[in-house]
Amino acid sequence: MTTKACLGHTLIEMVVSMSVGTSLMVLAVGLVHQSMRIKSISDERSDQNRTTQRLIQHFRDDVHHARSIETVANGMKIITPDEQQITYLVETEQVDRMETRPDGRVRRESYLLAKSFAAAFAVTSDQQQAEVVIQCVFENEKPRIDRRGIANVGRLADRMTPAEKPR
Repeated sequence: MTTKACLGHTLIEMVVSMSVGTSLMVLAVGLVHQSMRIKSISDERSDQNRTTQRLIQHFRDDVHHARSIETVANGMKIITPDEQQITYLVETEQVDRMETRPDGRVRRESYLLAKSFAAAFAVTSDQQQAEVVIQCVFENEKPRIDRRGIANVGRLADRMTPAEKPR
């Protein structure tokens, strides 16, 4: 008798190949999920960097054009040569910048901070420098300084031309 050659696959071969295929698919899905998670974290951090950089830049500009500054509860008050008052207030997960113009109009801007970040304002004892510090605070860890902006008070106040003065 002659034996016929089997042209199909055995049940064991099919189960093994399906198991290998399923394992590879699970790994691929896990990799895609992980890369999407990393991108999300990266986007959040990038947004945080842009926000804190914008806050520090506005703070420096305000302090450089200031006539006087003083710390207030949870923030800082800045007076410009044209009697404009700018107040920075630290709230939960944000910093508010309120610009009160001599005519009474108020302009408000908020800088949102991530949950693990906090801001603090300080003035040197001689009132010549002001500082904003953005700290990263994690549970059970010492706060870490993420960004710091230091500015000299009134550095540009006497150099402003009428066209440069805020309206």
